[in-house]
Amino acid sequence: MAEVWVLGIEIGGTKLQLGIGQGRGDLVARERLRVDPSRGAAGILNQIQEAFPPLASNSRAGKVLHVELRVAPLGFLLEA
Repeated sequence: MAEVWVLGIEIGGTKLQLGIGQGRGDLVARERLRVDPSRGAAGILNQIQEAFPPLASNSRAGKVLHVELRVAPLGFLLEA
């Protein structure tokens, strides 16, 4: 059975944070970006699409064989 990896996304008013891990709470890679409010939702979606491939490459996730979307309306903090 393939390993399960989780991508967490937090969208704030001024920043966008992405973290990848195996769902046990340990992040293996993360990215923090500034949000440009003038670009709206399309701009944020574009940032997520551009940030995901290098984020996955920097983790141990390797190739993504299957993607299952689950939405959880929760906030989390990636501050170091």
